[in-house]
Amino acid sequence: MNDKILNFVLIFACGIAAVLIAQWIIYPKPIYVAELPDGSVYDGDMVNKQFGGQGELVWSDGSNYVGEFRKGLFHGKGKVIQGKNFEYEGDFFEGLMTGTGVMKYLNQSTYTGEVEEGVMNGKGVLELKDSIYDGYFKQNEFHGDGRLSYPTGMFYQGEFENGTLISGQFSDGQGTTYVGDFKDWNYQGREHYTTLLRVSLSVCFHLVH
Repeated sequence: MNDKILNFVLIFACGIAAVLIAQWIIYPKPIYVAELPDGSVYDGDMVNKQFGGQGELVWSDGSNYVGEFRKGLFHGKGKVIQGKNFEYEGDFFEGLMTGTGVMKYLNQSTYTGEVEEGVMNGKGVLELKDSIYDGYFKQNEFHGDGRLSYPTGMFYQGEFENGTLISGQFSDGQGTTYVGDFKDWNYQGREHYTTLLRVSLSVCFHLVH
């Protein structure tokens, strides 16, 4: 008798599970569409009458955000596109671009790295039309250890502050190098300065003597 009851309970439980799975397949989690007073439209999940989960928000100018929401704010992984001017894909925290991500600008520059409240802050790589900076940033400016290099082989490397190199090394990619302090991108002092010409003359002098 006990075996019959147990079998019945198991069959009943399996039946309930099958019904629930079928309902989930036939009636998936509802997607809500809401038009806001400013003309923007939200299409996605809702939690406690707030944007929550996966969704898309499209503004009246055509800009849009696609990704995760929490308590009505961008939160988690997402992507925002503002026309052809700006694009960001990466982490969001309580409505702000914060974490790590990729920024693309209208001037064809691309930043990949750490972001804090919508600005380049921390370690990252900025690819410009004619150069690449790999290093640390503070409030969108080169700040900390980094390297600014050009296709010609020229580079600045060392300690940057508020967007300019203050101490480190410069090379023109043709044999001229300088190591020392800088001010407004200009050499300060003569701590160590060499050129290919000087090196060649030195070698010739030693060969002759």
